[in-house]
Amino acid sequence: MPLETPLTFLTRLAQAVTSRGLGRALRFKYFMVMEVAGWFSATGLWFHRTAVGWVTWEMTGSGAWLGIIVAAEAFPAIFLTPIAGAFADRYDRLTMGRWAQLAMTGNATLLAALTLLGLLNVYVLLVIMLIQGVITAFWTPVRLAIVPSLVPRAELSAAIALHSVLFNVARFAGPAMAGGIIAVWGAAPAFVFNAVGYAVFLAALMYIRLLYPEPLSGVRQSLYRDFLEGLIYVFRHRGLRPFFAYMIVFEVLMRALIELFPGFTDDIFHRGPEGLGILLSASGLGAICASFSVGTFAKPQNITLVMVVAILASIGFQIAFALTDVFWLAVFFSAALGAMISAHGISGQIIVQTTVQGSMRGR
Repeated sequence: MPLETPLTFLTRLAQAVTSRGLGRALRFKYFMVMEVAGWFSATGLWFHRTAVGWVTWEMTGSGAWLGIIVAAEAFPAIFLTPIAGAFADRYDRLTMGRWAQLAMTGNATLLAALTLLGLLNVYVLLVIMLIQGVITAFWTPVRLAIVPSLVPRAELSAAIALHSVLFNVARFAGPAMAGGIIAVWGAAPAFVFNAVGYAVFLAALMYIRLLYPEPLSGVRQSLYRDFLEGLIYVFRHRGLRPFFAYMIVFEVLMRALIELFPGFTDDIFHRGPEGLGILLSASGLGAICASFSVGTFAKPQNITLVMVVAILASIGFQIAFALTDVFWLAVFFSAALGAMISAHGISGQIIVQTTVQGSMRGR
């Protein structure tokens, strides 16, 4: 039997990966390009998040400042994301995504430059994170609305789950690498890597095309009316109304703990940035396992049950993490909490993306 050439082997491997399970979504070229570039960008994002947390703690030694910096990025989303969603339902989503990525690249480059020049302080960082929050508020609904236009509807669940798997692989690898880099060279290289990641993703967005475009609402009424229409749609939808209320409770009560990891790492466990990287990577590893499991094995009729189990288990793991002062036990609880947060998030995405009509997707 003749030996396979490397090209033949790689072709056969690619066919095997894309023929079943979550890999089915990779058969669609533009989705594959977006996800590969998105993985690189997400790795940079976790470099950025690890570095921001550690730099904030180094500069202030304050848990309050850790919360303020995270809130600075999240606060604009509360008010701007619904408006941005209305824009995403009116105008070309790919064009909006490209402009958002260009702005993210510029903001990340500014942060890297200020850090390299020694001009970064906590107040400057606060302003940069506020700007980042504004940009992210416009990018998030566009990113979520683009994916259904890259794959057929029958493959949408696989695409959502695969996206989560790749994001969480980055969430595992990024902090682990960033912790070591920050310990040796400081935060600047982590910020530089993030800027490069955004630039790569921007290049991918310039290349891709929407193969399955959805009808947009268009500019047929005022932006206020579009925004109000989205609210009415949610409140009148029997499934989405309780779902969004449930999501708000989960996000407020569960995700904040991870943002305080720099303080736990230094104050409770007495570890450096490497310890922070380990805790964040453990959370990412748990999320990878949950992403793969939900995407591969969860049946559509069981998705709501998965969400309920995830939030109940999250409560227990969060309490356990808060009570322990043993680092490796905390690593385990971080992994378990990451798994539950991911299972909850993927289930929610599947429910929303397969329920809403296309012209309402951004909102």
